[in-house]
Amino acid sequence: MSAIPIGISQYAKEKKAQPQAHVPKPPSADHESVNPGLAPTPAPQPEKPKMGLGAALAGLAVLGLASPFLELQDPFHGVIGLVILLVGIRIAWQLTANPKIEILGPFVSKNPAAPAAAP
Repeated sequence: MSAIPIGISQYAKEKKAQPQAHVPKPPSADHESVNPGLAPTPAPQPEKPKMGLGAALAGLAVLGLASPFLELQDPFHGVIGLVILLVGIRIAWQLTANPKIEILGPFVSKNPAAPAAAP
């Protein structure tokens, strides 16, 4: 889940780096006659669809949960990372487990209760 803050940081950097969008001029029919010798301008790229906040957070959560397994692309460091993760999860599981409670009873009293005083 540590990938979530990194993803948010990258998204913020990418958003700041985007230039202001401009409206391209429509291509004219006599493009070659107006600009002889120049290559035709490429067609503008369609904009990427906007991603909602929920979809972005869900994608980051999936990426965060999958990140230990994505580290297996480098086998040596990936296996060490998984071992460290599993040992940490086991220690946390043991520290937060409920204590084992032994109930010993019911006990029989050796001293009988004093008889109640009659009115």
